[in-house]
Amino acid sequence: MSKTKNKADNIIIIGDGAVGSTFAYTLLRENISVSIGIIDPSQKKVAADVEDLCHTLPFTKSCHQSVYIADYSDVKEADLVVITANAPQAKFGEDKDRLGLLQQNVRMMTQITTDIMRNGFDGVILVVSNPVDALTQVVQRVSGLLTSRVIGTGTLLDTIRLHALIANKLRVNPNDIKGFILGEHGNSGFINWSHLTIGSMPILVWLEKYTSYDCYQQLFQELEEYVVTKELQKHFRDFFSSYKRGITGNTDKMGVWVSGFFGSGKSHFLKILSYLLENKDVAGKRALEYFLEEHKITDPMVIADMKLANSISTDAVLFNIDSKSETAGKKDPEAIVNVFLKVFNEMQGFNSIFPYVADLERQLVLDLSLIHI
Repeated sequence: MSKTKNKADNIIIIGDGAVGSTFAYTLLRENISVSIGIIDPSQKKVAADVEDLCHTLPFTKSCHQSVYIADYSDVKEADLVVITANAPQAKFGEDKDRLGLLQQNVRMMTQITTDIMRNGFDGVILVVSNPVDALTQVVQRVSGLLTSRVIGTGTLLDTIRLHALIANKLRVNPNDIKGFILGEHGNSGFINWSHLTIGSMPILVWLEKYTSYDCYQQLFQELEEYVVTKELQKHFRDFFSSYKRGITGNTDKMGVWVSGFFGSGKSHFLKILSYLLENKDVAGKRALEYFLEEHKITDPMVIADMKLANSISTDAVLFNIDSKSETAGKKDPEAIVNVFLKVFNEMQGFNSIFPYVADLERQLVLDLSLIHI
């Protein structure tokens, strides 16, 4: 296919193995690049993959994409070069350590980088080849490009795998997990447990709250045996109808006041609402499934609102406001707000006594996250 001359949309992939070809397919599928060139010593392999990729173009999100067999002269037109190549002789040793690939791949990476720069490349290089951390440094030194223009995938893959493993083990949404594997992409990488969260909750707090046997037995029993009367049908409708406003639009009226006489079931109702909002997995079923399968809720509009609420990640915090408030400050007009802030900071693992310290801790965590993105 014809090559584009739009430098900002041109990506060159060097190495047409499993990673390189998958990378090219993903670029097409997500409409990330207008023009994709592939370089590999095996011209026959590249030609076959380019033909296959071209056949997918009618089904992509853009009709302006192109894929072609490239050579090093094409890198001058590229904004990004992705290196996924490995030397044919680069094999894992018995210890499966990626650093064992270094000796074989350094010579190849040096030659590739030299060929890239010799042809007038002036963009960004993304290194995927292993050992990625060491080879990224090799590419930067040989190319002479700024460190901000030579990027390695680092521990991104390890971090994604960590999220998937934790999500599978704890039966939570992997998108709710935030945390990183630090170090190198290899045997010396380590999990930064102290900053790993599920939702906004530190993992140790989450485990303490949700993983005890007694806790699960209680959750199961409450969800299984909860009876929704006609009166409760109305309350569920009112609550989820109000809750929906914060999802479908912007509103500052999200407070819901639950009142009733002593023993009327207010606390139990709030607890069940928290289960439904978090929609945790209990004995192989999500909380909402207990309500749907047993037809506890019959109004299709309420069911739709409940499903909408479950489409976003939610953390629920139940607490006794009297036990969390300062005795001396109960007459303060901002007492309730202060208690909410205290409990929120406590849930996130930050200082619950001094809000300004909690803000500092929160900013430090944010800065650390940005560093490793």
